[in-house]
Amino acid sequence: MISAAQRVCGAECEITVDTPEGHFWNYKQEPLKTDPSWGESIYTDFRDFSHRSLKMCVEIFSPEQAKQLKNLLPDCDCARFSDGKWYKFMKKTATKERAILRFCAVSGISAKEIIAFGDDYVDIGMLKLCGLGIAMENAIEDVKKAADRVIADNEEDGIAEFLEENVLSRMQRDVRETTLAVPIKGGDKTSVSWYTGVGSVCGPYRFRRR
Repeated sequence: MISAAQRVCGAECEITVDTPEGHFWNYKQEPLKTDPSWGESIYTDFRDFSHRSLKMCVEIFSPEQAKQLKNLLPDCDCARFSDGKWYKFMKKTATKERAILRFCAVSGISAKEIIAFGDDYVDIGMLKLCGLGIAMENAIEDVKKAADRVIADNEEDGIAEFLEENVLSRMQRDVRETTLAVPIKGGDKTSVSWYTGVGSVCGPYRFRRR
């Protein structure tokens, strides 16, 4: 993947790669100085890179180059980020929707009982799949159109505020009102067990689309 990107876009093109061992990048200038969210990113020139790649992002200024690179990586999906110059390449089977459906199969929870948050093109399918799709205020317009509602952006703690108001407060209220409610054996999977004192919660919530 990396060598293909360098052949098409030039040896000096900017690339980031996510691996099981960490996030690698070859930026020409230190990204942490402008964006602390990069965290513990690892610098590399990718010359002797041998880690297994989970996701590769490439800065591509020409749509023609993006198309050429996509053709060289037929097993990967190519998605353009909203800034217009960064493209993400991942295995076609590695999607957020597939991950959610796998989680549902393992947990017994329906996708309609899950809340999803998103802001870019790659999130649209996930927002449509889940029971409640929420777009951030800083999301692109297509994401907002696909979502059920829009909340404050990531710089204003939009997700935290939503969870506090719609999930945590509800959990606390139910724990106060109920000493112990045990699901009927063999009952439906939306039953919830509450244990006052420790505040343990077992089972999903139901949310309605607006």
